[in-house]
Amino acid sequence: LRMMRLIELEAAALGPEQEGQREVLSTEDATASIERLFLALLQHRLAGQTSLLSDQLRPFLPGLFSLTVAAYPKSGLHIQICAMRITTMFCETNNLANSSLVWYLHE
Repeated sequence: LRMMRLIELEAAALGPEQEGQREVLSTEDATASIERLFLALLQHRLAGQTSLLSDQLRPFLPGLFSLTVAAYPKSGLHIQICAMRITTMFCETNNLANSSLVWYLHE
């Protein structure tokens, strides 16, 4: 998702003479695929293995959370919405009150 944001920022910086390139740099389809992948991963919870999933995603959470509040060009708002949906699904499917995860995010 971070890469999609960078592509959208680059596309927004293009001048009017490069209008054709802006369509080539569209990230909506790729972002939708990333969202489906994450949501499928979060929904596929093995019985008793939810903490394992949290541990595997732990290094990526600060970056994911920062994408929900980052600045985006108008054409890149779909990335922010995707990050918010993934964050919401993560909060709904995992116990964020877990003390080790809270301390990890605090540090």
